[in-house]
Amino acid sequence: PAILLLDDFNRGAANMMNGIMNLVERQEFSSWSLAAGSTIVLTANPNDDNENSFNISQLDSAQETRYLKVRMKLSIEDWAEQMGKEGLDERFILFLQQHPEVVIATESGQKKANLRVWTKFFNFIAYYKDLDKKKVLRAGSESIPESDLILFISFIQDTLSQIPDLKTLLNIEDGDKMLANLEKAIGSGTKQRVDISSIFSRRLI
Repeated sequence: PAILLLDDFNRGAANMMNGIMNLVERQEFSSWSLAAGSTIVLTANPNDDNENSFNISQLDSAQETRYLKVRMKLSIEDWAEQMGKEGLDERFILFLQQHPEVVIATESGQKKANLRVWTKFFNFIAYYKDLDKKKVLRAGSESIPESDLILFISFIQDTLSQIPDLKTLLNIEDGDKMLANLEKAIGSGTKQRVDISSIFSRRLI
């Protein structure tokens, strides 16, 4: 038995999708067949907004009844775990963890860059020696909303990435590291960053 994965199958032409329907139903297509007990997994782009924003082919009622569908939910935490293994800059990972609103629209009709776009953007700017504002804006201007790019630049330049998230704050084992990061980020005396102190306070409330 085998597992056959067909990615983005609903981007195909109608005749191809009909062929896939027969393949799923009979485990064979034309002169080619799968071994007995094989599983076929199809991935598809959603069309929740009914605007065909992904340029996909719609499933008809016959096709709908032949597939067991599972909806996958967006998870920034899963993305962060994978990117950590791949060695992505920790500041970039923390930015999306602490600002999920740049990926997940909070208002109807709001356009946001998805995780794939942000990942490509991060991989591109990772080669910059310094994250200059003009360079960053130029790199993402055609793919990411300018307001989100500016938020990212502020996050990096203002050392906001050094502020622990709530999970870290509540992790007693990392208490010493947390305090060291806070002292470095907030500063002390005349160099104390009131804005960062305020953010930290809001997270504790």
